[in-house]
Amino acid sequence: MNVDTTKLRNVTQKDDHLLLDISGTACRFHYLWLRDNSPERRSTNGQRLHESNSIDPKIRPDSISHCTDELTIVWSDGTKSAYPLDFLVSSAYDPPPGQADRRIAWNSEIADRVRRHDYDAVRADPAALKAWLKDAECYGFGLLKHVPPIEGKIIDTVALFGHVRETNYGRLFDVRAEENPDNLAYTPAPLSVHTDNPYRHPCPTLQLLHCLVQADQGGLTALADGFYAAEKLRREAPEAFTLLTGNDVLFHYESDDAILENHGKIISLDASGRPVTIRMNNRSLAPLRLDFDLTLPFYQALFEFRAILENEKSQFRLRLQSGDLVVLDNERVLHGRIGHSVGHRHLQGCYADRDGLVSTLRVLERNGV
Repeated sequence: MNVDTTKLRNVTQKDDHLLLDISGTACRFHYLWLRDNSPERRSTNGQRLHESNSIDPKIRPDSISHCTDELTIVWSDGTKSAYPLDFLVSSAYDPPPGQADRRIAWNSEIADRVRRHDYDAVRADPAALKAWLKDAECYGFGLLKHVPPIEGKIIDTVALFGHVRETNYGRLFDVRAEENPDNLAYTPAPLSVHTDNPYRHPCPTLQLLHCLVQADQGGLTALADGFYAAEKLRREAPEAFTLLTGNDVLFHYESDDAILENHGKIISLDASGRPVTIRMNNRSLAPLRLDFDLTLPFYQALFEFRAILENEKSQFRLRLQSGDLVVLDNERVLHGRIGHSVGHRHLQGCYADRDGLVSTLRVLERNGV
């Protein structure tokens, strides 16, 4: 319903609920729900100022009145509540609202739509910041260009929307070839697409990578939308999809100063069946300990999912130039390296939390940016 054109036409009192006629649409609200959500019992930050279970579940109105844009109730406990129509419309649960989904699935065809946002503009212009953050929310990644290729600059970039998530790797980490690497990422070799830190709970929900020194040759960055790949797997191999969404596996990381483990599904779904979390990291997947009869089918399902993710048609590939920076939803978008990198390619990375990014975006939207 469009709040600007709706009107509260009629109110009918029932045994345990009100029936509202809102511009011809019937909406029911339980008395307990209405009393629990009395606007005057909310603070300015939206938090309740009462304990819900302190309300009599059988509470009823003593009197009801309304105009076209507001409902007023005097309750049997003496409380007077005024409900603006826009609140009733936005909070209506009869019928249950469809879940808003800003996510836009993508494959290699996204290459023609990817925007490379300018760092100075994003710092100076709220509209430019909003555009970058909106890309990150909708597509699971957002690109910046012209970020000064200075060590530690990535931390200033996180400050545009949130805070660095410090881990046992520190506030930031370097991705470059090392003489005696303990991680395949610290070599010039190709790297399958993956999410970071699935062995950690909670897992960092954002990763940022800033290119300080670009590769002379090779070392393309590959991004893949795990949600797109999951839906493709659901359509083409439903039994494999069921295995990956129905069984927990263990991810493990161990060093001299850390032992990290986390159980989780390769593809996690919400209550409506939508993919909400992808965990995929071949290097940190611990030995499978599933039922004997499930083990080989699970391997096959895992290989089918990886084949979709590694297919060139599923990936957006780009050569990061010095000064390029990408923010990734680490529970959705997988990243990897295509081909051996030649030269002294140097990326600097850090982790952050998605709620900070989304919060900053919502404030900008609320403020009309």
